[in-house]
Parts: sequence; C-alpha cells; structure tokens
Amino acid sequence: MNHPTLIALNQSQAKQNVFCLHTGGGGVDFYQHVAERLVSDAKLFGLEDPSIYDNYQYRSIPELAQYHFDTIKEVQPRGPYILFGYCSAGPIALELANQLSIAGEQVSKVVLFGSQLDAIMTGKAENLSEFYFLKHHLSNKYQLDLNALNWAEFDNRPRDVVIAHLVSVMTELGMIKDESQQQIAYSLMQSLYFYHHASRRHKVIKVDCDVVLLDRYVPPSQLHLAKPWFEKEQLTSKELSYVPAPEFVAQHTDILQPPYLDNTVQNIKSLVF
Repeated sequence: MNHPTLIALNQSQAKQNVFCLHTGGGGVDFYQHVAERLVSDAKLFGLEDPSIYDNYQYRSIPELAQYHFDTIKEVQPRGPYILFGYCSAGPIALELANQLSIAGEQVSKVVLFGSQLDAIMTGKAENLSEFYFLKHHLSNKYQLDLNALNWAEFDNRPRDVVIAHLVSVMTELGMIKDESQQQIAYSLMQSLYFYHHASRRHKVIKVDCDVVLLDRYVPPSQLHLAKPWFEKEQLTSKELSYVPAPEFVAQHTDILQPPYLDNTVQNIKSLVF
C-alpha cells in the first residue's frame, strides 16, 4: 500500500493495528521507541501531516481528521480501532475517534500522551497577531531573536508571503543552508500555520470509547504557557484510565523516551492490549 502520509513504525506480524497521529507541525518519530517495544503486540502506523506530505490544506481539526479517516480505512476497513495521540496530536485523535464512531465503527481505545499544550502554539492565548505563534516557535526551538520583525504588520500579508519572508530571514542568519532546507522550512511553517488556526477554533467533543491518558511532566519554565486542552470529565462517556506524570528525572520530559520508556510501555501493555 502506497499512501503519502502512511508510515510503518515497526515490522510487527501482529493482527492488531495502532494508528499514531502526527503532532502540529508534523512528525510521528516520537512513537518510534514505543513501536519497537510493542512489536509483539501490534503493528504501529504513523499518520503524517498531509499538508507536508500530500499538499493538503485544511481549515479545521475535523477536516484534518477526515483525511486520516480515509487513510485508516484503506489499511483497516473495519474496527475495532486503536488510536495514539502524542501531545498536540491528542485533539486530532479524539476527533478521528468521533468520526469513526459516527460511521458505525468501534474504537476500542484512544491513548493520549499529555494533558497540557502550549497555549500560544494551539491558538488559545489571547490578543496575539496571526503569525505571532511562529515567532514563539522559532525563538524557543532555535533561540532566534526575531523581535525586530513587525509581526503586527504581517497580519496584512498573505500566508505564503509571510512564511517565505521568515525562511529568507533564517537563511540570512545562517540557519538554512540551501534550497532543499528552504523548502523543508517552508513546509514545516505552513504545517504549523494550518494546525494553529485549526486548533484555535476547535472544541473537544466527548468520545464514545475508552480513553487512556498518560500524563507528561511540564517544566516549571513552561507552566505559564501550558494549558489543559480538555476537561477530564468531558473527555469520554466510557472509561478513562489516568496515569499521572512520572517522577521527574533531570532534563528529561518526554515519556516516550528513556528513562521513562520502560514504564510507559508497561502502562500501554496493561491498559490497552
């Protein structure tokens, strides 16, 4: 099967499939270590961001979920389905679960990794310009000082013009070396744009399936931006299994990576399979 957004994350011979949703801005590599540890339990498939890999532009989380709905149906025509949603993939996974349920399919589990998201990146912070979230992202990820740019003025320009300008600035600063890297940077920022503006309008709707929530540690330096993206009592009409964030180990916050990986895999095995 050849689909531009479908990635096999392990080489399992198991009958059970698990579909792992991409985060805002793309990426399913977060699941790789877990996929390797679950090879005896399930085949894990990554569902990548179609705005990067299939030139698909979406305006809402339901529209994005519908794209993934069609992909999943090609792989596994009938349920029950298991969905994984890491960090900002959580809202996509829940919306996809609702669409599958409406279509008469059974979703046995939605597994969420993390209960809080960056309020600026998800569009939940107030009174920000249309592109300010990109300043926030680039400053945090690459330590770029972009304060000299007129972010309010960008609101009057088309999306492609603003993103092309930001790519040009990063090239001048030496962050981008060649045309290939320019194309990648453009695609990633466009993906972030679509997710940001889709998620700022999105409200989570209660799902009709079991939900497993494995929480993540949020560093104190990010607490002022990290906001819960749902209310637990409004998450599901079925069973919610909640696992608190593990005890913090210096400089490590990702529960899908060592030193938390073994514990996370054990929780998945006991609560999902």
